Amino acid sequence: MKLRYLFFSLMALIAFGACSNEDDIIDNNIPKEPVDAYISFVAKSNTQTRSITDDKGEQNLNNETKITRLTALIFDAATRKRVAYQDETNQNGISEIKDILIKVTPVDEKGGATNDKFYAVLVANATDNVASIYSMDDFNTVVVTKSCDQYQIGDVLPMASDTIQFTGVRPTVKKTENGTTQTTRNENWIKSSTSAFVYTETTQQAAGTIALNRLVARIQVDKITVSFQEETYKNAEFKLTGLWLANARSVSSINSINNPSYVYYKGYESAMFDKLKPGDRAGWIQPGSEVVPALYKKYTTGYTKGLVGDWTDNSAIDKFFRYTFANPEKGDNVNVCETALVISGFFKNAGIEEERHFRVLLKDNDEPIKVKPNHVYRIEVIITGEGSRDEDNIEMNAYVSAAVVAYLWQIVDQAENDAN
Repeated sequence: MKLRYLFFSLMALIAFGACSNEDDIIDNNIPKEPVDAYISFVAKSNTQTRSITDDKGEQNLNNETKITRLTALIFDAATRKRVAYQDETNQNGISEIKDILIKVTPVDEKGGATNDKFYAVLVANATDNVASIYSMDDFNTVVVTKSCDQYQIGDVLPMASDTIQFTGVRPTVKKTENGTTQTTRNENWIKSSTSAFVYTETTQQAAGTIALNRLVARIQVDKITVSFQEETYKNAEFKLTGLWLANARSVSSINSINNPSYVYYKGYESAMFDKLKPGDRAGWIQPGSEVVPALYKKYTTGYTKGLVGDWTDNSAIDKFFRYTFANPEKGDNVNVCETALVISGFFKNAGIEEERHFRVLLKDNDEPIKVKPNHVYRIEVIITGEGSRDEDNIEMNAYVSAAVVAYLWQIVDQAENDAN
């Protein structure tokens, strides 16, 4: 009998000891609950342009670099779904967006760098529609801008960063001692990255600045010259009446090049355009495209055989500045219509006066015809022929040569010393 009691007592002691040991063991294979972490960014517009001052004869373009609304979109790298969204506005300008709450899986109790991977994109000066981006696939389809005609000189411009890939986020640590809980919030400043996942930095200085690229291109005309050949157009003259854009991409998503929707605007439509049936036109202008007067600039000049306008050095009041969105190379995509500057005016020869049009397709010198975002297209034109009666049907004698130079918005560092 005593042996039986001794046996049961021993078994109970072993069982109690086993329970005590299990309570003391931490199984690292058991999934840990996600905890809070906070991330921050510093942003600026990429390749800024110094304001073009009046003594240079051009308008002040300060707002092309200004950010008044900054939106951060954070995505889980595995699912590509949005896990965090933060939006801040300040009409005086914004350079950073801080303390964006995300969830990470802790690796230890000390707030060590976690292994979760994320994507981030910063968007500036977007419309409220940016809140509709819930997946990275939405970069192609969700429109985040106003229509191109609503951006005028002096307005802030829509921008977006490249996709940033980051990991190593350090979570917030909570520690309780003697009934008191202390919370330590780690700083996670996100570094710019386009190729591989990078670890976050503990200070803004180490992380650096995230560059944002404008989603628009700026089109500007610097000079127009008339140069008729005497043997062909001995007494011919030309009078400029308007400059305008045709096939201007109307709106933009973050990744406009991959947006399958192609809706274009044009700034003008001549009387001759309505007289011809669609089948009689070459049709380089998108059929049925809306006429948007903001893409047209009217001029009142006299007839000339020489310089019509030189806006490179003198006042830019008459300079043609317009914005449009990225437009890809046409290739095999039948929905793509090539963006162009159109020069309209009256051609007079041998006493006969008619409205004529000249087309300059937008491209960078020998590159394929296309419009790149965050580029400025500067155009100088020489008119040598009589133009086309209908802007949608370019005639063989509509001779025009143009130098089109596309360049990134440039950073201009200006150092000034006091002089006496």
